[in-house]
Amino acid sequence: MMERYNEKILKLWLKYYDKLDIECLKRAPLFYPKLKKNSILFIGMNPSYSKNLFNEILALTSYKNEKWGFDGFFKFDKKEVTKDKEGYVKRLTEWEKEAREKLGYFNHFKKLADGKPWSSIDVFLCRETFQKELLKAFNDPTNVELTKFKEAQCDLCFEIINEICPTMIVVANARASEQIKEKLETKDVDFKFDEDIGTYVWGSIPIFLSSMLSNGALATESRKRLDWHMRFVEKKNTRKK
Repeated sequence: MMERYNEKILKLWLKYYDKLDIECLKRAPLFYPKLKKNSILFIGMNPSYSKNLFNEILALTSYKNEKWGFDGFFKFDKKEVTKDKEGYVKRLTEWEKEAREKLGYFNHFKKLADGKPWSSIDVFLCRETFQKELLKAFNDPTNVELTKFKEAQCDLCFEIINEICPTMIVVANARASEQIKEKLETKDVDFKFDEDIGTYVWGSIPIFLSSMLSNGALATESRKRLDWHMRFVEKKNTRKK
């Protein structure tokens, strides 16, 4: 399933590589490992481009004995990538799979899922160290190609959501929450705030619009409320069935 979407992601990078002069196009996009259908879906803003995280993952994964440099591992060069598209995507996909299994960042999702199956995707696929840099790079409404590139990523996010049919969505980033809400409000879909369960719903899917679960962005008590709210809504939906 995800092979098809990873092909689309690669084509997107190859398409805009020569059209846009932005740093994230010189870095590997996020390629997805297998995602679980009918599970809790966590949505972030974009993949990190952090040397510290890279070294943390490198020490935990099967790549620990490889001589990869930080910039070299995530480098995206159109000519080089075109020589071995399949191998390039496979390497980055395997890396992402191992990172999700072992990196501390994803433990926040595991804890909230509480033993239930879960998956994670991002609104945007660009690797960036700081979110503000990504927003700055995208903040040029006069650049038509840039707008198309941005929207194409967001559209892919929604394609994947529709494909995996999540039972519940938790948007774990304030900016991503804004993007998801804005997109759903402009789509011809059944999106509304459900007073009965105290959160938004998209059709029958409950959506929690939150901030980041790591780095202290979401206070401990707010996290407890989110945890309680998710379990409350799950019980409500179970009773409806």
